[in-house]
Amino acid sequence: MDVELLQPVSNMSVHMKIFKRDYSNKYQPFLVDVVVNMCDIISRRNYSPYGRYLWGVVKRYTNFNHSCPFVGHIFARGLFLDDSVVPVKLPLGDYQIVLLAFENYGEKPPQSIGLIKFSAKAMVPVIPKRNRTNPTNRTTGQASQTVIVPVQIGK
Repeated sequence: MDVELLQPVSNMSVHMKIFKRDYSNKYQPFLVDVVVNMCDIISRRNYSPYGRYLWGVVKRYTNFNHSCPFVGHIFARGLFLDDSVVPVKLPLGDYQIVLLAFENYGEKPPQSIGLIKFSAKAMVPVIPKRNRTNPTNRTTGQASQTVIVPVQIGK
């Protein structure tokens, strides 16, 4: 993703929403609908947990890693969400993360900077057969165990 900011952004807020796809194949709101002032998060004047997670991802995968104001070329490369970024275990399924950026969110009307949408999927990790140390029973999903029973032959 590449963005060219033509004017300096000095007070940026991000409206973060998470949606989960349901049984009818529509995205429904899922737990997170929050507005975070990114300039406060970056300068450590606000310790919103959602803002800290968002800042951790932004700092790791973009050149958007300095304090306000923002101007010029901004890019994001190789975004990947794993267990180190996501704070909790999510239910399996398809998710959509929507980030709506605003300038001066507290004023009416706020100036929209842009919209970022991306999709993610929470899945069970696949373990290759050669790396398995404890094989599992495919029907029950439990680890198979070898039990040695002493047998007495003859008396």
